[in-house]
Parts: sequence; structure tokens; C-alpha cells
Amino acid sequence: MDHIQRTYNQTAKYVLGLKKKNQIPWISPKSLKIVDERKSIKIKMDSSKSCRIKEMLHSEYKVKDKEVKASMRNDERKWLENLANEAQMAAENGQMKTITDEEGKKARWKDHYEEILNRDIPLNPVEIGHENIEELDTINTNLITKDEIKWAIKKLKNGKAGGVDQIATELLKADILTTTENLHN
Repeated sequence: MDHIQRTYNQTAKYVLGLKKKNQIPWISPKSLKIVDERKSIKIKMDSSKSCRIKEMLHSEYKVKDKEVKASMRNDERKWLENLANEAQMAAENGQMKTITDEEGKKARWKDHYEEILNRDIPLNPVEIGHENIEELDTINTNLITKDEIKWAIKKLKNGKAGGVDQIATELLKADILTTTENLHN
């Protein structure tokens, strides 16, 4: 199974590459539009041969440059305020630090479920009758068939993060027959 995981991940990395991350997450589309306008003014200014037109475009460029800087400052301020609000909410919920190691994650999930699922015994317990519960005669313990694997792969949702193996569902669905063969053997 480790061989399959490694093959899928290496092939995806080679063929698709890594996703490029946006360096500055706070820039809004409005600010990017203003930056493009400033670039076009700069290109016109640099390509102009007339001094009078260059001066006119230079003054226009300075105004647009101030507008870009103000817009970027506002975007960054909004982004930082939002980040601070999220941190404040996390602090109020007792979730201050990011957990990166596997044991820490497991312990945090254990605490989470203990907090949610462990409750006091209700004052008026619900009585469940056993007459409506079906009993299973046998549980199928046969080997998984290729059709079951195909059905499970088709049922996976696209756009979801990979599991522990880090294989995206789209990679498994790209060639269902090959995937089924690899997983069945």
C-alpha cells in the first residue's frame, strides 16, 4: 500500500507540480485592479517621447501610486483586524496554539469529543424498545470485490483534502480501472 501512495504522490507532484501560494493574502481584487491601472500609466509614460505628455502622465502616475498605497494599507488593516478577531475567538474557546504533531492532534480530538459527548445523565431518560431493532444474522467478512472498490471511488467527493495518505480523490478518479486494480491486488 505504501508503494501505491508513493507512486500517486510522486506522479502528481511531477505532472501537476505544487500549488503556488499567494504571497500577500490581504490584497483585494480592487487593489489589484488599481495596480494594473498604475502599470498601464507607467508603460504609457515610459513609451512617451514628448516631455509635456510625460509630465502629465507622471502627475497622473503619482496620484494613482498614492491610491494604490492607500488601498493596500486599508486591505492589510482589514485583514489584520479579521485575523485578530479570529485569534480572539480562539482564545475565548481555549484553542490558542496550533497543534502540529500527530500525538497532540489525537489528544486534542480526544478532548474535543470528551467535551461534546460526555454529558450528565438526563433526568428523563428515553426508553428504547428492543422489539423494533433488527438483528443481523451474518456480517459479510469476504474479501472486498473490485465492484465495491469502484463504487467507493465513484462515491468520493471532489475537492476534498486527501486523508493520511495525502492522495487527492481526483487522482484516484482519474483512471478508476487502474486504481481499482492497484487497490484490489
